Amino acid sequence: MFSPTELAGFHVVITRHDGSEILVERSAHGVRLPVIAIPLHTRPAEELTSAIESRWNLKTYCLLTLPAEEPRSVRPTAVLELSSACATIPEGFEWYAAVLRSLQEFDDSESYSIIERALAILNDGRSDKQGPFGRTGWLERVSEWTAAQAAAEGLRLNGKFRQLNASPMFSLIRFETDGPALWFKAVGEPNLREYSITLEVNRRLSGFVPPLIASHSGWNAWLSVEVSGNPLRGASSLRDWQKAAKTLAHLQIASFGSALHLIAAGCKDLRPSSLRPVVGPFFDYVTEVMPQQSKPTPPPLARKEIVALADDVRSALDELESGDFPSVLGHLDLNPGNILVSKDRCVFLDWAEAAVGHPLLTFQYLLEWKQRLEPNLKAERMLRSTYMAPWRSFFRSQDIALDFPVMPLLAAFAYAAGGLPWRDPDRRSRGRTVTFLRSLARRMQHEAKLWNNRRHTCVL
Repeated sequence: MFSPTELAGFHVVITRHDGSEILVERSAHGVRLPVIAIPLHTRPAEELTSAIESRWNLKTYCLLTLPAEEPRSVRPTAVLELSSACATIPEGFEWYAAVLRSLQEFDDSESYSIIERALAILNDGRSDKQGPFGRTGWLERVSEWTAAQAAAEGLRLNGKFRQLNASPMFSLIRFETDGPALWFKAVGEPNLREYSITLEVNRRLSGFVPPLIASHSGWNAWLSVEVSGNPLRGASSLRDWQKAAKTLAHLQIASFGSALHLIAAGCKDLRPSSLRPVVGPFFDYVTEVMPQQSKPTPPPLARKEIVALADDVRSALDELESGDFPSVLGHLDLNPGNILVSKDRCVFLDWAEAAVGHPLLTFQYLLEWKQRLEPNLKAERMLRSTYMAPWRSFFRSQDIALDFPVMPLLAAFAYAAGGLPWRDPDRRSRGRTVTFLRSLARRMQHEAKLWNNRRHTCVL
């Protein structure tokens, strides 16, 4: 059971008949919008549709969610549509014509203002101002397209689906069939590049990702076949982690020669030659935001410390570029949830943060997750050995090992400089971005000290 502090309440605007009617509760003082509570830190679309079906026996899908409109509302709003217009509504509810007539009809002014706001957004959708998944009736259109693609593969939808994400530009739905399930995913800004990257990775490296059977350029969407397997976890066996490490190496080796094609498709360019020009502007920004820290501990880095750190990063990039490793496909978000492991294979998901660069950068992120979830130095050494094994066909073990010491520093820099929106004028000053960036800068300084100590020890 969840305590009240672990739940989030949503006003729900449930529509039918192309948004012409809205479901309301009737009280002695008028009508009002119903409220549904769902657990915090979960997927709202999935939790809301599940709660509505469980509580009221209504099958719905989510068009969009809206933040609370201060000071009128303390709750966010979800706008949904019935997936079956002939559903029986619960006692005490009624369908209200979606034409606001009088505030006096409402039990509370909050419901009136929320409906007014929702109707304005739905009307934008009818005039193409809204994204494709914020318009009423979009699920039917997507289902028809998906059914046609499934039929071409000898599959038939059985009517059951599970919606995980909802917004006007993004969508993630699992459709059940009489065979394997199908995943429909659509993306928009700022992750629009995931569409072209997914198509390019599937075209060049199909054995390492779920099979893609269709795409829709108008929606920036694609349809993939569900593959068996479980997400990697801290509790997963070391054998599963080793399978992920070995498969990652084979994926990267298979991407030899495709760097420019992958960058053209939208992968971030993390090659040393491309990262070097970023060092100056990035650490100028770090110098700008570091004094804005309000807490005394940990202490902010001084300007001279940031200058020294920038020099260390440049030296590390020079060292990396002097080696022979090729630039290959990598993943800035290689968290365990994006890796599915089964008895027979391992596949990688969600390529929005795909990048091209030194192969050990991505392996370093995998190591970081393993150590965060279950610290174990012996397991780390075994993962390194497993990952290096496929590379030994191309490089000597000692040559591969030379690049490992500098990776914690450069992986942190590549993630911060290539993965965070510090160059986006609309996002660079947001509190969470700035706080995280300061934390990463301190982490880089720590890793730079360790790397310098190793270098000096080796020289001596």
